[in-house]
Amino acid sequence: MLIQENEEYIVVKANKIDEKYIYYQCPYCFKINNGRILDSPYCKKTKRYCKSAVQNTHKHGSGGDLFGRIEQRVSHCKINHKKEVKIIIDETTIGCLKEK
Repeated sequence: MLIQENEEYIVVKANKIDEKYIYYQCPYCFKINNGRILDSPYCKKTKRYCKSAVQNTHKHGSGGDLFGRIEQRVSHCKINHKKEVKIIIDETTIGCLKEK
């Protein structure tokens, strides 16, 4: 979920965290059922909404830390790869532990 955006970075909320990865839904790219990545949920040719388009989930390493924090990472999004990503991990993130 996109929280904030400016010219240098975007701020997103993590959906899930585990021992290996932090997961978040990208606000810029959509995946369709054949695996292609699009910059919009609308088909370019027909301009109609593509029913199979869902927000693509990106993942970055968690370093085994399951506690709440803000992580800053370089984006590897094919659509919006020029901005840094700040990922908010809080008590609503699946897998996040409350206290250290």
